[in-house]
Amino acid sequence: MMGKLEDALVQLSAAIEKSDRVEREAAAARAECKLKDGKIAQMLQDLQQIRESNQALYKSKELLQRAMLEQVNDVRQRLDHAGNQNRELEATVHRQRETERVLKDMIRSTKNSPLAPRAVAPRQQPAAASAAEQLAFP
Repeated sequence: MMGKLEDALVQLSAAIEKSDRVEREAAAARAECKLKDGKIAQMLQDLQQIRESNQALYKSKELLQRAMLEQVNDVRQRLDHAGNQNRELEATVHRQRETERVLKDMIRSTKNSPLAPRAVAPRQQPAAASAAEQLAFP
């Protein structure tokens, strides 16, 4: 009976030792879980901040894209207007050159015309008459 009692005590001691070891492991696991829960909570908070930051960046991006699109449209309109003005200016210059050419042709043709006035030697003016002669009646 002593042997059975000693065996029972050995088994009890082993069971207590095993129970203590399991309890220590469970405490360590709980501590690790608590630590990981804290990390998860921090990560969830960081994730929320990142989402908020991302939304703010997205809104800023949209506003910037709209502003850039408006600026691009404004530049396009200015370029179109400048192009139209340039075409009008080129047409005006072309018309002026054509008018100049026509006028030069007209001048050339009048120089060669038999009806064009010819250069005549200047006439000599008779000597100036006295005031009395000018007032005399014929």
